[in-house]
Amino acid sequence: MTMQLMGQGGQTLQLDGSYRATRTSVLPEDFEYRGSYQLAASSGTIAASLSGNFFAMNMSDPTGILHLERISVQGFQVAASAALSIWQLQISKFWNSQVAEGAGAAGTAIFPTREQTYKRVTREARISHAPGYTSYAPVLFRIAAAAAIGAGTRELDPRPFGFVQTVMGIVANTPLFASGHSVDLYQWEPGMYPMIFQTNEGFIVTAPTAGPALATYILTFTVEWSEYDNFAAIPTT
Repeated sequence: MTMQLMGQGGQTLQLDGSYRATRTSVLPEDFEYRGSYQLAASSGTIAASLSGNFFAMNMSDPTGILHLERISVQGFQVAASAALSIWQLQISKFWNSQVAEGAGAAGTAIFPTREQTYKRVTREARISHAPGYTSYAPVLFRIAAAAAIGAGTRELDPRPFGFVQTVMGIVANTPLFASGHSVDLYQWEPGMYPMIFQTNEGFIVTAPTAGPALATYILTFTVEWSEYDNFAAIPTT
């Protein structure tokens, strides 16, 4: 029996000519949102003997919310350690962070404009500027230079929501992670409850314990996120 399905406007459902399967297209999800963004940043050369905070992201826009989609890290060991040693990075949420804390903190502040980070923007411009800054920066970042970034005013969640472990080796100029590629600290997938940040909330990446003496390394973080007017607009499937 032949069956034909007609859609709105008289469109006909298409079937694969060889295997008679319905045709589907894999496309990015399209929702009412402000835009999708991506940023990558590299640290300075850090001594492995340091523990502390190395990368932070802060949502400063009081009119919207941020949906964290992915954060990955890639590392390069510059100087060798004296012995093999397990080393860990972890990622935690924080809240009640003040935007102006960057003035006295260590590390490098990053105030990206919309044009520098967008993958897709659905509005002419995002609404707010970060308080105290003239650059367009609803989302703020800070990354370690040669030392950990400051503690700031953050109220830190006592339990991390992601971590990665590796072994620092005795050979210089090698990838920090065995694959040689970036490693995800967190990645959202359809069906997962979204990781949401509102005004003065965000995440921070920390080395909770000191690594081996002598070793040094460089970290590169890549963050992907989208911004929405309200929670109801965020995809959950």
